[in-house]
Amino acid sequence: MTNKDKKKAMETINDLVEEAKLRTVLWSFLVFSVTYFFSPLASDPRLVADPPQPSPYLRWKRTIDSPVVKSAIADFVDKILKDFVVDLWYADITQNKEFPEQIHSVIMDALGEISLRVKEINLVDLLTRDIVDLIGDHLDVYRRILGVI
Repeated sequence: MTNKDKKKAMETINDLVEEAKLRTVLWSFLVFSVTYFFSPLASDPRLVADPPQPSPYLRWKRTIDSPVVKSAIADFVDKILKDFVVDLWYADITQNKEFPEQIHSVIMDALGEISLRVKEINLVDLLTRDIVDLIGDHLDVYRRILGVI
């Protein structure tokens, strides 16, 4: 490849990068504009239906048996949401607390589902059969990659 071809290739790559930057800015501006201009419509009480009230007995509370574990997980998720969502960027956008509460509910439901699935695992089979098979398969693939076999 000659120097002229290399320069042309670099100019092409630079043109692509500049085009990607331009499109990103334009799309960001478009999304911001649409959300900004439609936000008054979203707050109009005539257009918004009453949100469903959360059940006092959420599913995740039934799946986690220990009250100590429930409160520890809930506190942990609250702190993560507060540090990485509400305080970091969400509070700058709006003071509405519905979104963080919904996200908290979704995360807790997911953790409750994980808790249910972990309870269904047969630990003896997992440790004596499944893990051993997985390690054996991994070592077999590793040996094939190295060309030992």
